[in-house]
Amino acid sequence: MLRVDPRLMVAFGLMTTLVSGMLPFFSGQPFLTSLWSTFPAPVIGHAGSPLLFDTGVYLVVAGMSLLIIFSLMED
Repeated sequence: MLRVDPRLMVAFGLMTTLVSGMLPFFSGQPFLTSLWSTFPAPVIGHAGSPLLFDTGVYLVVAGMSLLIIFSLMED
């Protein structure tokens, strides 16, 4: 019933957190410095790199939880 493999969720979440941390490097700032957009998004407001980082962490935690649950169901 789950349309996305939990391993892909974990991999995409790790990639997202790494990208959000590396974004400031391209502008000459330290790792994990917050960057904010100049225009507001309709629902979110001013989106920034912390939102991207939190989304990645959410995907990693959800994917790992599903992997643990599915492995327990197999036994």
